[in-house]
Amino acid sequence: MTRINEVCNLIIQGQYIDVNELELTLATKSSSKRAASIDVNKQRLQKNGSNANMLPCIPGGEQALPSLGGAPLSLASSIPLPHSEPLSDEQKSKGASLIELFSLELVTCLYSQFWSNRQAALEKVTEQLHNLDPNRRDPMSAEINRKNLPIEEIFKIFINDFADESLKDPVLKNLITMIDLIKRALPTFFRYI
Repeated sequence: MTRINEVCNLIIQGQYIDVNELELTLATKSSSKRAASIDVNKQRLQKNGSNANMLPCIPGGEQALPSLGGAPLSLASSIPLPHSEPLSDEQKSKGASLIELFSLELVTCLYSQFWSNRQAALEKVTEQLHNLDPNRRDPMSAEINRKNLPIEEIFKIFINDFADESLKDPVLKNLITMIDLIKRALPTFFRYI
């Protein structure tokens, strides 16, 4: 044991390792002599506050990222729509204008029997709200208004069909989400009056 400590003393230049730093319990002959480890310098650097192994910080985080077409870029993926039961022929004919503006998948979630699917549809529209405005629309990320309909037609479909259908939702959470969505969407439409 003495020989090991002498070699460690030469290599580490007199700095012994505290076994408690390593979170190990090693049995040694004497309590004054400790075991050696390669991780000692790394642990001491971390204790001293060295950032040698840390990843660099980007000032501003996500807010520093540029935006395209008025839509903020985000590292997170867009809101996925869950699988919903297929629309009946009656629902398809009733929601034809909604399907034209939003998409079959979104309207399927909007007419779903499950409140969580309807909530996901409202969140998707909230996320894609900038694509309702023809001047801010981003054709690369547009999941709604893919046909770039005129603002008058968008307003008519949004208020007469989408809002009317969504405000019938018996779930309070969805109703509140829809009211917030209408409040966010109205400035877009009022810009063109």
